[in-house]
Amino acid sequence: IPYDYRMSQMWVEGTLGIVPQLAPKIMLNEEGENITLSDNKAMFSKWGNRWADEEPYRFTKAIHNYAATNLIPRHLGPEYVIHGAKLYSPWDPARTEITLVVMDWFFDRSLNLIKALDTKDHPFSKVIIMVPPSISNNHDYAEHTTVPVTIQFRDTADFMDLCSADVTT
Repeated sequence: IPYDYRMSQMWVEGTLGIVPQLAPKIMLNEEGENITLSDNKAMFSKWGNRWADEEPYRFTKAIHNYAATNLIPRHLGPEYVIHGAKLYSPWDPARTEITLVVMDWFFDRSLNLIKALDTKDHPFSKVIIMVPPSISNNHDYAEHTTVPVTIQFRDTADFMDLCSADVTT
């Protein structure tokens, strides 16, 4: 049984007297057979009464719940016990180049993003801004970022920008 799921069940059972229904797929032993939890209603009720006037959970920086979170190692904090994190290696810019494709509908909507690129940590080595053919764009993006920026006029529907951009990385 997932630890945090069971903790909340124990609290509901102890404070409200409701025995939670457990999903059958969670309640399997090593052989794949259903198991039943022992009747702990009296003990959980005692705990509920004991902690009724206080916060029953303790918060610590030693444990962190990153359930269903994708991370690279530098995003981890000082915790020692980690639940649920999927760790990935960061992009190596010496081996892999990544192009950021930006959808734009007017000539200046992407300018704030471009201005912020050099102040942020990102893996992008190039930027392509997809715009409709009906607009003109006179920005010199080199004034705002060191990342090479090119403008491409879309020739299909805007939701196809990622697929139709001429990306060479």
